[in-house]
Amino acid sequence: ITYPAVIATWARSNARDGAERAEELLQRNWSEYEEGKNDHVKPDIITHNTVLDAWAKQSARRRGRAALEAAQRADSLVAEMERGGTIKPCTISYNILIDAWSKSGCKGSAEKAESILRRMPEPDEISWNN
Repeated sequence: ITYPAVIATWARSNARDGAERAEELLQRNWSEYEEGKNDHVKPDIITHNTVLDAWAKQSARRRGRAALEAAQRADSLVAEMERGGTIKPCTISYNILIDAWSKSGCKGSAEKAESILRRMPEPDEISWNN
């Protein structure tokens, strides 16, 4: 299996569970990599950002609780990256997360997006104009 390609396919799909499937594959990729079953394909920042983007798109397409849950899943993935140590979020990761919250339309999303902007190590032009 070429995990990045399949993850990207699910992430770009219009399937209602596309983001969830992409994240499940990312977790499986990590498990196989750590167990030595698939040591030639280590998940990278691009693959993580692909999954983040899938959740951001879900937060924009959904409404109400479903939009909130999609933004929260993106937030959880970034928090895991911040804690994990192997793959750290980059400016693009944070920009995608800001996008997820800003498009969710949920109560408190503006405050959440601003708090992400403030914790970013290096905001760029996109961060400020998202």
